[in-house]
Amino acid sequence: MRKKAVKKNKASVVKLSAKTKGTKTIPNKLELLERFKALNAELQAQQVELKVANKELESAVNVRDEFMSIAGHELKTPLTFLKLQSEIRKRNLEKENITAFTKEKLLKMFDSDHKQIERITRLIDDMLDVSRISSGKLSMNLEEFDICPLVYEVVERHHEQLIFAGNEIEISSVKSVNGRWDKFRIEQVITNLLTNAIRYGPGKIIKIKIGIEQNEAVVVILDQGIGIAEENLARIFLKFERVTGMEVGGLGLGLYIVAQIIEAHHGSIKVESQLGQGSSFTIKLPLTL
Repeated sequence: MRKKAVKKNKASVVKLSAKTKGTKTIPNKLELLERFKALNAELQAQQVELKVANKELESAVNVRDEFMSIAGHELKTPLTFLKLQSEIRKRNLEKENITAFTKEKLLKMFDSDHKQIERITRLIDDMLDVSRISSGKLSMNLEEFDICPLVYEVVERHHEQLIFAGNEIEISSVKSVNGRWDKFRIEQVITNLLTNAIRYGPGKIIKIKIGIEQNEAVVVILDQGIGIAEENLARIFLKFERVTGMEVGGLGLGLYIVAQIIEAHHGSIKVESQLGQGSSFTIKLPLTL
């Protein structure tokens, strides 16, 4: 009888060992605390990332709203002008007022309309360029050409505007500066800087220098206009910046686009300016990309 009891007891011990063999180890308080700290740190890091993302989103929304506001205003101005002129002409025709349509008056009307249409075109082009730059799709069609005649062509194209504003142009250039760039985009850069010089320094001399320095093409456009305050120099190549203190039209995108085009060519642009003493913009472009 005693032997059987012993055997039964051994069997129960074996069963108990089998049950305890597969159980999980319960972590102690120190391990739980470490896990909690790790999870808490991860949560805090995610909260910081979320705050940064929210700020970036708010900033993007504000930029979009500002862009739409400025674009709406700038587009509305020439469109309102064209609409009013159209209504006046229609009224004159209905009254058979033929004297309102003499050759001289018609030429003046067409010239005025053309300027407003050009303004709308420039605004739309700027908006499209900013969209391309933001999406990284600013196309570059590189070709070999001499930048010197290109600068002269841009100046000649603005001949009437220069006469109207009372500006004189002085160009000093080497014989030729050949390089591989996007001709359309470089023309866009020169045009923007020249029109700014005319706009902000009417009646003043504009100087343009073209040369080569250390395997780079160098173009300097110097005006004697109103100038830019020192504290604003770092901002003028940003979006929507108009820091001249003058009431002028535009989206404040011209110099931003200029800087992006130069950067796409692996070049550089520098501005030096003082209030009341004009501004100097220096462009440097590597001769080969």
